[in-house]
Amino acid sequence: MRNRSRKKEIRSLKPILALGLAVFLCVAIFFLVLRLEGSPPVFAPDAPMEWVSAEATFSGTFSDPGSGLSRVQVLVFAPGQKENVILDETFPARGFLRSGQEREKAFSVTIKPADLGLSQGAAVVAVRAEDYSLRRWGSGNHFYREFQVIVDTRSPSISMLTRAHYVNQGGAGLAIWRLNEPVKKDGVLVGDHFYPGYSGRFSDPDIHLAFFSVTPDQGRDTPIRVTATDLAGNTGASGLYSHIRAKSFPLDDIQITDSFIERIMPQFETGHPSRPDTTNLDQFLYVNRDRRQADYLELVGAGRDTARTMLWEGVFERLPRASNRAGFGDRRNYLYKGEIVDNQSHLGVDLASTARSPVPAGNTGIVVLAGTVGIYGETVMLDHGYGLYSSYSHLSQISVTKGQTVKKGEIVGVSGSTGLAGGDHLHFAVMVHDSFVDPKEWWDPSWIKNNITSKIRAVEESLIPAPGPVPE
Repeated sequence: MRNRSRKKEIRSLKPILALGLAVFLCVAIFFLVLRLEGSPPVFAPDAPMEWVSAEATFSGTFSDPGSGLSRVQVLVFAPGQKENVILDETFPARGFLRSGQEREKAFSVTIKPADLGLSQGAAVVAVRAEDYSLRRWGSGNHFYREFQVIVDTRSPSISMLTRAHYVNQGGAGLAIWRLNEPVKKDGVLVGDHFYPGYSGRFSDPDIHLAFFSVTPDQGRDTPIRVTATDLAGNTGASGLYSHIRAKSFPLDDIQITDSFIERIMPQFETGHPSRPDTTNLDQFLYVNRDRRQADYLELVGAGRDTARTMLWEGVFERLPRASNRAGFGDRRNYLYKGEIVDNQSHLGVDLASTARSPVPAGNTGIVVLAGTVGIYGETVMLDHGYGLYSSYSHLSQISVTKGQTVKKGEIVGVSGSTGLAGGDHLHFAVMVHDSFVDPKEWWDPSWIKNNITSKIRAVEESLIPAPGPVPE
C-alpha cells in the first residue's frame, strides 16, 4: 500500500518537475542566446577624419542593441608612443541579469595635439568599446578601430608675388601669390567680401591668382588681404599692399509714371499678391527691389562654376558707335508723383546706338546664360575664366546658346528694350565673382596692361629657368 502511495506521489510530481525543467531550460537558453550573444558594439563616426589641426573635433556614436554598452574609450597617440585617453566612460548594468542600460552613446571630443605631446605627422585616433555580454569569461564582446590621421598645426604660408594693388572704388584688381602646401580654400578678402583664388594659370601649381573688387560702398580704409585654409583646417593670412582710390558716383532722379508702369509691368510674372488694393506703385517697387535681388542671384548662380583658364585677351570691345546713357555706380532716386519712393545703384553701363543694333561679345568666353532674366530682360552672360564675366541685357534677340564658345566681336544678340528698360539700348556689365565692377576699366588698354597683364607676365618670366653655362 505504501509503495502504491509513493508511486502515486511520484506521478503527481512529474508535471511539476517537467515545468521546473522547462523553466530551467528557458533560463539556460536566455543566458546562452541573450547573455552570451556574440555581436560586438559598433561605432559610426559623424564625419571622416584625416587631419588634426591645432584644435580638432572628433565625434560619433557607439551602439550595442544586444547586451548594452559597458565601456567606451577614445584614444589618441603617435605610432609607437604612449596612448592618450581623451574619453573613458563606463555604464551601469541593468541589475541581476547584468544587461547594460546604455544601448547608444553619442560623444564629441576636442583633440589638442599640443596638450597631448603630438608632433607634426602621422598619428592614430582609436575607439574602443565593450558590452555586457558574458562572452570571453564575462568580459564581453570587444570593439576596436583605428583612424589614421595627419597632425598639422601649422598655418599655410602665403608669399605675395604681386607687390602693388591700386584699385578704384567700384573697380577690379588682380592678386597673385604662392602657397607652401595644398589648400582647400584660398582667395582675397576685401572687408568681409571673399573672392576665391585659382591655380593652374602658371607652370608652378602652388601659384594662385584671384580677381577681386572694391565695391562702390566700400571705403578707402577697407582692409584687403589674402587668406588660405589648408587641408587640416589651419588658416593663414597675408596683408597685401593696396591703395583704394576714392570715386564719386553721380546722383540721378528718375521719374516713374503710371503710364510707364502699366507699359512695363505686363512682361513680369511678379508673384506679387493680386489684391484689389495693389497699386501700380506696389507692383513697381516689388519689381525694382525684390525682383532685382532675385535676378542678381540668378546671374551669380549662372557663373558659379567658372572656367579654370583665362579665355579672354586684350581690351574688351564696346558696342560700336554707341553713346553712354548711364554710367556704372550711378545712384538713382526713383520719384513717383514728386516723392522719392526707392533708391538703387546702376551697376553697368547703358549704351545706345541705333535701334536693334548687333551686339558683339566684349571678349572671348563661354555662354553660361542665354535667356530672360527679370529686370534685365533678354540677357547673355559670358564666362571669361577665373571668375570674370560680362553680361549683355535688354536684348530684343539672342543669337547664341548656353555652352557655346564665342570669340571677341562675335554677335551675341540685338539691342532692345526688354526688362525694366525705357527704350532701346544695351546694358553692359562686368562681374568679378559676384560683384559688378566698372566696365570702363576693361575698355582701357593702359588699365589692363598696368593692372592685369603686366602682373601675369612678371610672374611668368620669374618662372623661366635661367640659362645654364655655355658649353666650352
